[in-house]
Amino acid sequence: MDIISKIRIENFKGITTYKDYLTPNWHPNKLCFIIAPNGFGKSTIAKAVESLIPSKLFNKNFPNAELAITRTINSQETTLVANNTKNEINKEMFTYVINSRLYAKNTGRNINGYKTSSADLKIKDITIIAGIPKRTNLKYEIKTLREKIKYKELKSIQKELENTQNLKLISDNIKSFETANKRKTGAEELNTFINSNKTESDIQNFKSNKYISPLFGLVESTSFINITKSVPSWQIVVQLLILTSNYKFKEIYQYAYYSETRKDLDKKLLSFNTTKRKISTKETNENLVLAFPSANSLSNGERDILCFLALITAFKYNCNKKHVSLLIIDEIFDYLDGGNLLAAQYYLSELINQIKKEKKLCFCCILTHLDPTLFNTCYIKKPKFIYLYNCSKKTVNENTIKLLLARKKDSDLYEPISKHFLHYCNTPVDPDIESKIKTETGIVSCAEFHKNNFYELEKYIEKENHNSKEDYDPIAVICAIRYHIEKNIFEQLKSEKDKMEFLNAYKTLNKLEAVENAIDLDERVYFLAPLYNDALHMQETNKEEKIKLASLKLSSKVTIKIVTELSNNWKV
Repeated sequence: MDIISKIRIENFKGITTYKDYLTPNWHPNKLCFIIAPNGFGKSTIAKAVESLIPSKLFNKNFPNAELAITRTINSQETTLVANNTKNEINKEMFTYVINSRLYAKNTGRNINGYKTSSADLKIKDITIIAGIPKRTNLKYEIKTLREKIKYKELKSIQKELENTQNLKLISDNIKSFETANKRKTGAEELNTFINSNKTESDIQNFKSNKYISPLFGLVESTSFINITKSVPSWQIVVQLLILTSNYKFKEIYQYAYYSETRKDLDKKLLSFNTTKRKISTKETNENLVLAFPSANSLSNGERDILCFLALITAFKYNCNKKHVSLLIIDEIFDYLDGGNLLAAQYYLSELINQIKKEKKLCFCCILTHLDPTLFNTCYIKKPKFIYLYNCSKKTVNENTIKLLLARKKDSDLYEPISKHFLHYCNTPVDPDIESKIKTETGIVSCAEFHKNNFYELEKYIEKENHNSKEDYDPIAVICAIRYHIEKNIFEQLKSEKDKMEFLNAYKTLNKLEAVENAIDLDERVYFLAPLYNDALHMQETNKEEKIKLASLKLSSKVTIKIVTELSNNWKV
């Protein structure tokens, strides 16, 4: 098992000493959503990683900052530290942050002696590639090669050499070609073969040379793309031996990869650009840069998807420098519309698959404050979810879990559990049913269940408003919130007809709709619907996720405020 298990930050932004962020489920080459409420420190993580330079962690506002990343491989922990004197992280992994490029630029004016200022929204230029590779091209001439190899039927491999993947393979294995060319037996074998009749026997003798044999394995592997298919492997090997002795294939590959990257990005930008403005890459000061027009001339969606495409391309190009990479995407997904969200997910998935194909590792995460169920449109296979907020520390009454699961398992219990335990009802539960529920779940009675839940609600309000040390049961709190909202509304109803319609309606929202014309409903009761609509529909396979999600939703400052205000009129 290989995971990033912890991130520690010290003396950075609002963290005056240190803070540990536990990330126990962060595996490489899988998309991970790291979830926490606003203000919890997600962007602090991103900013700290963004402050890494090759030699140290540099941020002029926080000179004593320190960032530590703990990686656990087969239960063995290794912690890499970066501060103002060193950067161990950079030695092991390439790091990159994708975040909003938006900033405000203050502009001053002097009008008739009066100074005024205004802020214009700008988009930071994106440096896709720092240091454009030297322009190096391969001059391929089949006629010249036929003469050198003394074989008029020699087939062209120009298309193979225009393929960037093939150039990378040759570049990565250039020492094997250099060895075969420089070693006496290899050079002699090549010369002997060139002067032979190229019979099957000659080919086998050539192939059996210990320096040349690995080259056959290279061009006959699935990694080498033989576009024309009909070119025999010996013809490819002989041509490459001659070409690698005359051209610098590392430089050829680097420039070809750069050119391909730029061409591909410009094509994507053109495809997604709906601004009617020309937005494309430019070579500036030996860097490849993407500059944007004023932010006010673009919609948020246009800006975010174009920035994302440029930034993901920059990461893809540069992550080849290390075997391990770390990619942090800071909430940019939160603001994309449906179509652009799908596009971003597609290109992110494509990136991860490419890294896996190259047998490298990428720890990729999206920092978000949103409910992960909103990412159900995500087409990335089995994403991981990590809750930075201390959701996992919450203790939940096992009897309540049994009650929620029993409602699903036993059809005879579905209605009485829903009606009396999970909603408000002014009539008592049938004693025989209550006895069966006690046997199945351990809950003594319906009245005792609501009493215990109210006690947990009081602990929740006290902890979240006054930082009390006593923790609360999030599922019990949500049960109490729904029960008392319904109870309070029921007690306001005057006519028996309204009361019956309210009690007989399924789901809280349906109950509210049934009586919205009878009384003036407090709008805040609608805001809390997402709390119980999701958390109380629990199954054995997702109960841990539901508990964490319930804790996350309850931690919202708005939720705390609404529940605190409404509960002033609630009684057991």
